[in-house]
Amino acid sequence: MSVHRITRSAEIDAPKDRTFAVLDDIGSISCWGPPVGHSEAVGDTVGVGAERRCVFDGPGGSRWVRERLIVREPAEGLHVIEMIDGPARPPFERVRGRSVVTMLGPDRSKVVLSFELTTRGPLQWLLAVITRPMLGRAAGQLVRGLADHLAPREPAGTGGQG
Repeated sequence: MSVHRITRSAEIDAPKDRTFAVLDDIGSISCWGPPVGHSEAVGDTVGVGAERRCVFDGPGGSRWVRERLIVREPAEGLHVIEMIDGPARPPFERVRGRSVVTMLGPDRSKVVLSFELTTRGPLQWLLAVITRPMLGRAAGQLVRGLADHLAPREPAGTGGQG
């Protein structure tokens, strides 16, 4: 078996605890993660074992995946999600999304997202190599979406003019 990692990161204009809280809201990924068309928490919604269903819309129609939170360590800023099942789950031995949030300052944080694909055999290994660019784009969209979602907003009507 081998593990393939695709990693993207973004600096975020929000404190670490606020950034982690958004990741912790298990069903809300579609509010900030552009590749996800719809998401909802299913079953337990808080802590390790919490699950969500994510729907991805594409040219062939909608496909979904069920994911479970398997590691949650707020002090370390660590959040690990594993894809469990569904037609949108890539056909690898194991598929995980690992997020690490670190503090850069009182009102700034950094998130590093890694997709970890565990492959078994040459066909899964080759598929991981082929899908790397697509997964890299998706990881980039997720971290940029999170940064945009948490970015400070100007009060309505100011138009950026002080």
